Parts: sequence; structure tokens; C-alpha cells
Amino acid sequence: MEKNMLQIICQTCKGNGYIKHNGLYEETVIQCPKCKSEGEIKVDDSQVAKIGNAFNGSKYHRCPHN
Repeated sequence: MEKNMLQIICQTCKGNGYIKHNGLYEETVIQCPKCKSEGEIKVDDSQVAKIGNAFNGSKYHRCPHN
């Protein structure tokens, strides 16, 4: 059975691929560890069903690499 892959926008960096960190003296920018700076996370249909409302309002689309 072939799994349908979806790409959802990373909720950690909100699709930017990076996170701003406010330090004590300066603001630093780090790459998002969750999506590896891609801004999107690939999941299959069954994972989306399990996640449910955790990604409420997220935009997703079919992965073109399948």
C-alpha cells in the first residue's frame, strides 16, 4: 500500500526555517531543528489523522516527490 505524503508548515518556525532567540544582550537567529531549516515537515496521511487538531489551520499540500 502506497502512502500519500503531505507537506505541512512547521509549527516551530512557522515556515521560515529559522527561529529568533532573544538572548540577554543580543538577538540570535538559529536554524530550526524540527524541519531542518526547510520550513515544512513531510508526514503521511495516517500521521495527519493522529495529529488531529495540533495542526489546526495549517496549510498542507501533496508532496511532489512521490
